[in-house]
Amino acid sequence: MSEICAKAQESLEQLRNRMTKIHYQCSNCGKRFQTSPIVGVPEGMYFAGCRAVGDAFFCEDCVRTWKSRNGETFDIQMKNPKGMFTKWWNRMVKEQCKGERIMQYRVLPNGECVEETEELPEPYRPERNNEE
Repeated sequence: MSEICAKAQESLEQLRNRMTKIHYQCSNCGKRFQTSPIVGVPEGMYFAGCRAVGDAFFCEDCVRTWKSRNGETFDIQMKNPKGMFTKWWNRMVKEQCKGERIMQYRVLPNGECVEETEELPEPYRPERNNEE
């Protein structure tokens, strides 16, 4: 049984090594990171506290101390932080994953982050009274 587990672990490691990686660096502290462009990664990064403005990425530690350096928290100072992070992620995917079929993300008006290929929900339309 342990031989089967060892072979499965080896196959998983080989798969990880072949996966496309996205490399990025915090614009404040300089820490370097890498991740795989798979479903759920950008949401996980955002909810862990990572943020971005244009091409500038900020790790969760630097976002946590943003207020002491800039007077207000990142999310208060920046309009639409989730949308900015999504644009940064899509730009990283486009630049670093050329030739790969990787989903792009976008933020809906309600703040939900969805893959571009997902069927989008119908827009909310309040019921109209026929009293016109």
